[in-house]
Amino acid sequence: MRKYAVALAVLLVASACSGSSDTTSSATTVAPAATQALSTTVAPATTVAPTTTTVAPATTVAPTTTTVAPATTVAPTTTTVAPATTVAPTTTTATVEEVDSRGVHCPSLQTYSHTPRVSGSFVDIDSLETHRVNIPNIAWNDSQTILDGNADLANEETDLLIKVGPTTNLYFAENEAMLRRAINFWTNFCQPTKYIALYYSYDDLSWAEEELVGYGETPASATVSAMSPCGGGICTGGNSGLGVGQYPDRSRNVGFGKFGIHQADATDPYRRGPLHIHEYTHTMQASSWINTEVQDPQEASNQASPCWLNEGFPHAIGLSAGTDDYSAYLSLRNGEVIGRHLQGVFDDYGDVYSTQTIVDYFDNSVPGTCIGKKDYAAGYSIGLLTVEALNAVAGSESAMHLYTYMASGLAYQDAFEVVYGLPWDSAKSLLAAHVSVVVNSVLQTG
Repeated sequence: MRKYAVALAVLLVASACSGSSDTTSSATTVAPAATQALSTTVAPATTVAPTTTTVAPATTVAPTTTTVAPATTVAPTTTTVAPATTVAPTTTTATVEEVDSRGVHCPSLQTYSHTPRVSGSFVDIDSLETHRVNIPNIAWNDSQTILDGNADLANEETDLLIKVGPTTNLYFAENEAMLRRAINFWTNFCQPTKYIALYYSYDDLSWAEEELVGYGETPASATVSAMSPCGGGICTGGNSGLGVGQYPDRSRNVGFGKFGIHQADATDPYRRGPLHIHEYTHTMQASSWINTEVQDPQEASNQASPCWLNEGFPHAIGLSAGTDDYSAYLSLRNGEVIGRHLQGVFDDYGDVYSTQTIVDYFDNSVPGTCIGKKDYAAGYSIGLLTVEALNAVAGSESAMHLYTYMASGLAYQDAFEVVYGLPWDSAKSLLAAHVSVVVNSVLQTG
């Protein structure tokens, strides 16, 4: 347990409600406790700013990025992002063009329906107990199947723009590749026309603020937004969502991500792919509302989704699609469970992970009101395991269908029944029973 305690201290939450603020180091990092500017990402395991959520892998829930002991270590490096998508640091005012206000591949929500994917490995919700040992493998393999299947269907219409702070040294050379992996994973769903990613260290915080002002934010909002993946004198984790600028000129089809760079994170496997996919998935959640009449798709997403799903969904996809082998996935996944526990995310429930306390957690995860609460970061562990189970039931794309149905006008409970074939009130106790056994098993065995 000692290694997790150490990792926990490093973990910074970065997933926010607006998009998400992730600050968690994978494999041994708790997703930076989601900060979702309600757009998307809570800093893995450590801070969940209600916004676009990005949670750092499971080790610290503080709105910052949590880190569990890195399962793999990569020597820090100063490699920069591939020139093709890296824009030299500048303070020049930027503009966001509304190339297509409907986004990319956005369906008509008035007649939306989906054909459930079929797989011989999928299980029924009421048989989770029977297949418990195989659930994580089924979920991970399905994400790999989707990645392989979408390889020839790459979405080249979503423009990816990466900008790096003037004094920031990147320790990971594949930032562009991993963001592209995320875009390709969601090829069959509505996506933004552009995704802008800012990478910066704490020393380049003022640069990030200037960039945000250039994209239409006010100086005050830019200061708050730039700080979303930062805290305690460092920037670590991520925060991502949909939209940038001020109304009435705020763009509704442009995704925006902020990624904190801290050299101590260089050996954290969560920051080498899983974080990128987690954060982009936060943007995807809100993108379901691009082709609707709502003024703010990001806020619509935040108000529709329970927090366990808001962070659990991006985290499950980030870990399963961001790792290349099953053992790495299991290491990060178990690290999140342990790291979040050490962070005390379940203190309000007596740290007792029983079926009933998890059902209570589900019931308290009320859309629109759960963001910012202490147990928000439990989305990186309990939410992660819940979505993992659902992915083994209906596939790793299933939750995105859930969001699309909600964007079409269905309430969460109704959309859940359409996608998973069982009323939420009946399914939640079955899911809670499964998650209870898994959490207690991981905590006992490490």
